[in-house]
Amino acid sequence: MPKIRNEEISVTNEEVNDKDILNDILFSDNYLSIIYASLINKASNKFLKDKFDELYNYIKTEESECLNTMFKCGWISFNTAFEEEISNVLKEAKNFLEEL
Repeated sequence: MPKIRNEEISVTNEEVNDKDILNDILFSDNYLSIIYASLINKASNKFLKDKFDELYNYIKTEESECLNTMFKCGWISFNTAFEEEISNVLKEAKNFLEEL
């Protein structure tokens, strides 16, 4: 399966660098998005629900920007999916929904 990637920008120093910082932000954003998604589902107050939703959207946007920057610098790559794999996943999802 081919990978989609850019040429990697090397980081040679042992100090905290851009790659490390973006990695930390990405992991933190991922953790926070899970927490805010849970808060949105559990909030009974409309004002709080709207605020949690606003924060969740901000975090997801930041997470996307981090991924895009890391991809541009060649620090991450993405696997491409073949049509057959996509079809199989869709069939599994449809079967799962029918069982529900």
